[in-house]
Amino acid sequence: MSRGRRLARWETWVTIGGALVLVLVGVDIALFERNRGVQAELTARQQFLQQTQQLETLHRELVNAIANLTARDNDDALRAILTDHGINPSAAPRPSGRP
Repeated sequence: MSRGRRLARWETWVTIGGALVLVLVGVDIALFERNRGVQAELTARQQFLQQTQQLETLHRELVNAIANLTARDNDDALRAILTDHGINPSAAPRPSGRP
């Protein structure tokens, strides 16, 4: 009976070890999936930032062009629009038609 009892202990430890392995595999799978989701979110944010930088350059060029047009034509309506959006165009003197 002693041998059967020792075998029962051995089986118990194997069963506990197997259960522990299964739990750890489950945790590993969960962490892997979570990591994949976080990586996808990070990739989306990086892409958004890159696109925002490209659009920032375009936005700056457009604002400069409108500000130059405002200064060249002395257009008060455009100046008001720019001022409403927090952009203060410099009031450059209007060039004369004849030198």
